Amino acid sequence: MKQWLLALTVVASLAGAAELNVPVRDLVTLDNGPVNHVFGYGLVFGLEGTGDSRQALFASQSVKNMLRRLGVELGDQTVQTRNVAAVMVTASLAPFGRAGDGVDITVSAIGDARSLHGGILLQTPLQDAAGAVRAMAQGPVSIGGFNVTAGGSSVQKNHSTVGRIPGGAVLTTNVDGVVAPGGVVSLRLLNPDYSTAIRIADSIREAFGVSQVQVMDPQRVTIRVPQTYLGREPLFVAQLEQLRVRPDVRAKVVINERTGTVVVGGNVRLLPVAIAHGGLRIEISSTPLISQPGPFTTSPGAETVVVPDTGVTVAEEERQLTVLDAGDSVQDLVRVLNALQVTPRDLIAIMQALKENGALLAELEIM
Repeated sequence: MKQWLLALTVVASLAGAAELNVPVRDLVTLDNGPVNHVFGYGLVFGLEGTGDSRQALFASQSVKNMLRRLGVELGDQTVQTRNVAAVMVTASLAPFGRAGDGVDITVSAIGDARSLHGGILLQTPLQDAAGAVRAMAQGPVSIGGFNVTAGGSSVQKNHSTVGRIPGGAVLTTNVDGVVAPGGVVSLRLLNPDYSTAIRIADSIREAFGVSQVQVMDPQRVTIRVPQTYLGREPLFVAQLEQLRVRPDVRAKVVINERTGTVVVGGNVRLLPVAIAHGGLRIEISSTPLISQPGPFTTSPGAETVVVPDTGVTVAEEERQLTVLDAGDSVQDLVRVLNALQVTPRDLIAIMQALKENGALLAELEIM
């Protein structure tokens, strides 16, 4: 509970961040062409008994095929693959990539492997949708967690069958890209918003004295390159990215039910509302009682039995009614939630109730 309350407090302290002017480069990406998605099938070796089982036939067959190419013939013998996992490797190639550049990759188990922890991805070609090999991947897999099993019990942190290899793929070909196709620079907003797009367009008109700047939609702004920058488009883009504008940030609350993470935007506001949240605690206890037949019982069916004595206790915590005034900000919301001593699970219910009531003037997103 302390973790999410701290997160709320940090967000509250940054409530005025939306009033700051930020560089355009932090708000947009340059539309230089499509991102190329590549993928490949590979094997992760060196697992500590957490790889694919015999049921994952493609893993054992892949190992046999690889060994055959290396001159090792196993015939019809079965290959134990508990230290090996069959995986799919994926990556995204941004424009302007050059042969030899490193690319981050994601490695995902496709069989019944329990964990990729400690594994090494063997050399894997990555191909695009047309089947052309664009990169080669290899390296140690990092999963950022663990999955430990012992004596029928297991402890897991994070998702252990998906990992990443930073810079794990090397481009084998160049990735095409164009700075200003047709003499037009296209900016794509990271967070689509008409107000922010218009402010970006206005700042460009003022800085460069150009009139051919258009807001195409909430996500895209196009600029015709001025005559003085023709042939020097990269310089124009570099100067454009240095312009500073004030972004218009949408009021939003994001909740991750799985992790208990809560992020509240600094511009979230509330209408007048009263909040009371009580917790219901149910405790069930069971005490074994031994029932014996009487000392002079002659019935053949009489025997000593164990009878459970079960009791149920219900207790409801009482909470005071808390009132929030109109226009109260995220700081006030943090103060109230601290006073209510709510858990992340309680917070989800409170946020949903506020949204349903119409008192929460923000978009509520539950992941």
